[in-house]
Amino acid sequence: MMNNKFIVITPFKNEEKYIEATIQSMLNQSVKPISWILIDDSSTDTSLDIINSYVKNIPWIKVEKNDSSIESKGARIANMVNNFSSNTKIDYLCKIDADVSFEENFFEKIFNAMDNNDRLGICSGTLIYDNKIERPIFSDLTRGATKIYNYNCFKDIGGLLESRGWDTIDNVSAQYKGWETRVLPIYFEHHKLEGISYRWYNRYYESGIYFGSIPYPFYYLVLRCIYRIFNHPPLISQIVVIYGFIYSRFILKKNLLSPSLQAFFYQRIRERLIGKIKNVWHISSN
Repeated sequence: MMNNKFIVITPFKNEEKYIEATIQSMLNQSVKPISWILIDDSSTDTSLDIINSYVKNIPWIKVEKNDSSIESKGARIANMVNNFSSNTKIDYLCKIDADVSFEENFFEKIFNAMDNNDRLGICSGTLIYDNKIERPIFSDLTRGATKIYNYNCFKDIGGLLESRGWDTIDNVSAQYKGWETRVLPIYFEHHKLEGISYRWYNRYYESGIYFGSIPYPFYYLVLRCIYRIFNHPPLISQIVVIYGFIYSRFILKKNLLSPSLQAFFYQRIRERLIGKIKNVWHISSN
């Protein structure tokens, strides 16, 4: 039996339909955390009641209250993880959503992979939604719904950037520091479509705001929008993204990344595009 010490952090808000499945998955794990901290982000349904029914019998489950007034949901989640992760005696820090479920050896498999590679700084499982396995475009961009951090890596990158898009920026920051990041073929089920709590306009507009605050190179943004042009509603969704990008990039002018990290990010983008072009060329040549 492995001796890894780890904590799990799960922010939740109005997850009464799904939280029971997440709790059962955690209880059935072959390796248990020293602490599972569930953070109530102002729920108005019965989520807290469901969790409290377990807390009284399971000492390693703890409930906390989020007191932050940060408006952005992404920034709020990153803030919660940062605030409740100051434990220097753990090997791994795990952030999981309150609407996921997974097999009993999920964490055991993740930790085995990380134990066998001490430079593997951030891992996530592979998402299944509506019985369909997600095929990530880039295998080194880990999924925010299940994030497992080597705690040394988490400290090395200074925790999570408290902004929308924190779950992309952490990968870039870790890679910049020499860590590896990876989506592993270890599956978890996401019971709720990501971003469903946002209206479609707000979802795409906020994405544009985030892309402009990195900022993404404009050519890369255009290519990304072309690739996703049929996302609902077709064409209009990507026009909203571009509008948010322009407003963020040229009006707000807020850069999330340092110049050196931004240069590294641009280099990674070029490498990925070249890699994709080579793959397409290879396929078309055969």
